[in-house]
This record gives sequence, C-alpha cells and structure tokens, in this order.
Amino acid sequence: MAKHNGVEVRISRRTMWVGEKVYPLQAVSSVEPLEIVPRRGRIVARYLRKAGAWLGLGILGLMVVSCAGNTLPPSVVTVYELGVLAGLVASTVHVIRRLARSTLYILSIYAAGRPQEVVASWDKNQVFQLRDQVVAAIDDPSVNYAVHIDHVDGDFHLGDQYGDRFTGNKIVN
Repeated sequence: MAKHNGVEVRISRRTMWVGEKVYPLQAVSSVEPLEIVPRRGRIVARYLRKAGAWLGLGILGLMVVSCAGNTLPPSVVTVYELGVLAGLVASTVHVIRRLARSTLYILSIYAAGRPQEVVASWDKNQVFQLRDQVVAAIDDPSVNYAVHIDHVDGDFHLGDQYGDRFTGNKIVN
C-alpha cells in the first residue's frame, strides 16, 4: 500500500537535499521526470482471470457438494459459498482501488551513469517545477530553493510494479 510522506527538498550551493539524502548536482548528467500511467486494460484483464477462477471454483465446489447429496450438513455448503463469495468480493475491491489510482510522477536524476529516483508524487506540477530548479542549480551555484513535496513511498502496483527501486523507465522492487 502506498504511503504519503511529506519530504523537504532543498537546493543550495549545487547540492540537493531530499529529506536526509544528499545529491551533489555537479555529478548530475541528466534530469528526467517520468510519468507512470496505470495500465488499466492489464489490470482489468488480470481481474477477469481471477474472478473467472473464483467463479469456476465456486461452480466446481457446488457440483461436488450436489454429488455428495445429503451427506454434508448445510452449514458446510454455506461456509463454502461464503468463502468463494469473500474471495470474489476481495478481488473486486482490490481492482477498484487499483483502477482509481492516478498517474504517478517521478523525478529521476542520472549521476555517474545510473538513474537515481529522487521524488515520487501524484502532483505533476511539483515534480516538473523541481526538475526546472535542479537544472537551474546545475548551471548556477547561487540558486536556493526549498519545497515540501507529498512524497509517495510503498509497494503497490498500477499495472507495472513500482516501489522504492526504479530502473530506467521500468520500475521494480
């Protein structure tokens, strides 16, 4: 589940502080904002497979129960039906939460040839403004800038998996 943590981002004397992390800007070769858009079609397809599996399990179980006749008490059938229904409801709630998510914006800087993701936020303007300030600070050591960003942390999926570790344009845990 995603967590929203406020983080202070400061730029001063060609150095950027993101919370407790420090990034020397003279080593930065590229600054790139990334947009991670949920793959809703993929999310729905995965849900349909899970829902089909729950429905198939429910039908198969009811066929087995009907073959057993009166040897099983009605409470066993009820518990089985409720278990299958609970699985289907949980899958449905999960897919609705995933479909409701919006685009995630990530500021990635390339230092020493490898990308380092600095900030992840739902606010596009903050990420793009921070990118502009980082670029300005690379060229001008007198740039001073401070902003509070609602940083997104966590392990969650929007079609693609992303969390605290990012690699290029594909984000993995």
